[in-house]
Amino acid sequence: AKPEWLAMIDTDMDIPKDALIRLASYGKPVASALYFHRGDSKDPFMFMEGDAHDDQYGRQVPQWVPMRDQVFEFLEANQVPMRDGGFTIDKPVGNSLIQCDAVATGCMVIHRSVLEVMDKPIFEYKKYGTSEDLAFCAEAKHEHNIPVFCDLSTVCGHYNWVPMGHAQFRSIYRGGGVNLTLFSKRESAT
Repeated sequence: AKPEWLAMIDTDMDIPKDALIRLASYGKPVASALYFHRGDSKDPFMFMEGDAHDDQYGRQVPQWVPMRDQVFEFLEANQVPMRDGGFTIDKPVGNSLIQCDAVATGCMVIHRSVLEVMDKPIFEYKKYGTSEDLAFCAEAKHEHNIPVFCDLSTVCGHYNWVPMGHAQFRSIYRGGGVNLTLFSKRESAT
């Protein structure tokens, strides 16, 4: 029998032990865990497509808008403690599986049917932007009518020195809190 799912996990992720099983159990063609940018914004990697703009090469590409409100409201409604690292929320308050336009591939499952219909190479910088994971999602949506989902109840940490994520995002979103300056291993070596 051929494998049914492709699992994508970045090496800088702190994932819950059952993350991939949880994502595959939804039976959606593309499903990602929730995680957050390590940069200053700490934005969630869960996006809606905004207006197109010209990239540095003159190509029309979507503006990716982080779904901050939905993520913040879900985490608050579920009273998630302000800590870092990967975790899951069992029996969440509210809908945890949200359809979106794009997610990043740090912790994702893709059903084989998606891979069978898409043009090869699949993960490449293409016409939909400057990120191969967001370009993958845009191509799936626009050219193959394949929906993309993010599970807000499966949360990953995104390593810098520590597995950062929702705690920093929520502090910044509230407009207060401590703004920690963390450096990557590459920055500290210079």
